[in-house]
Amino acid sequence: MDLMFTVWQVSTFGTMMLYGLIYDWRVLAIWLSIIIVYIVLGAVQGDFRTNKIRAKIRMATWDPPTDPNCYVKVEINLKTADAYIKKKEKEGVRITYTGLALKSIGNAFSSPQAKNYHGKIVFGRFVPIDDVDVFTLVDVEGGKDLAGLTVKRCDKQGIKELMEQMAGKVSKIKSAKDKDIKNQTSAANFLPVFLVQTLTQVVSFITYNLSMPIKLLNFKKNHFGTILLTNVSGMPGFHEAYGPISNFTRTMATIVMCTPQDRPIVEDGQIVVAKMMNVMITFDHRYLDGKIASTMFSSITDVWNNPDKYE
Repeated sequence: MDLMFTVWQVSTFGTMMLYGLIYDWRVLAIWLSIIIVYIVLGAVQGDFRTNKIRAKIRMATWDPPTDPNCYVKVEINLKTADAYIKKKEKEGVRITYTGLALKSIGNAFSSPQAKNYHGKIVFGRFVPIDDVDVFTLVDVEGGKDLAGLTVKRCDKQGIKELMEQMAGKVSKIKSAKDKDIKNQTSAANFLPVFLVQTLTQVVSFITYNLSMPIKLLNFKKNHFGTILLTNVSGMPGFHEAYGPISNFTRTMATIVMCTPQDRPIVEDGQIVVAKMMNVMITFDHRYLDGKIASTMFSSITDVWNNPDKYE
């Protein structure tokens, strides 16, 4: 079982206490003064009689809400997409759901209005980013591990170009033969969890906040792009599954392509059975409000319904 406190919290508190006991009692005096002020402010603000044991346990169990995540489900009718994939297969061109999803994400940010909301937040400022790069998760050796490939310029390239960009790279990642990923993850085999956590945050800070590459580990600036995409459409049972936003990749949204299933829908006033796929979106509310987000979601479905337009 993991400790309730993080290593950082324990080490900070322990260091302060030991320093105060051994070297300088004034440190403990300052700390106790802060605690007394905190208790006094609590007494001024509320009635201690209402803070019974159960209430105290509830308050002590969780921190104040700090989660900016919003959740949206977009339903995709795969009829047109499947027909398009089969047509291209006859022409000798391989197209996958992932290729369509990448283009749909790029299309969501292709309008001038949406571009104003695409970027990153660093040092308390929003920094716009022109290209929509999508960090695409890939299972390694049949699901033994997970790695990623950053697909570039999804807003400016067509579906075929995005598929060509991934060609050859995905198979290397799946077979654990990608040298860059091996260099980036090899250190984790020998480090304890809290040091791995520190290392990932340092890498993220340098590549994301500072926009600097780490050549030794083959990390590029803004290495993980702005959107994270994972495809579980080939796995049974994942009909509705939201993905978390990773504080390591710092992406502004996580998109999950779920397992397709046949279900009844209304089409031209008639109830028919269609192959449907849920695209589950977790987006950071700091970047988007509902009004602009709704226009972007319609741009996503347009790619799936009219793929020929986005070749």
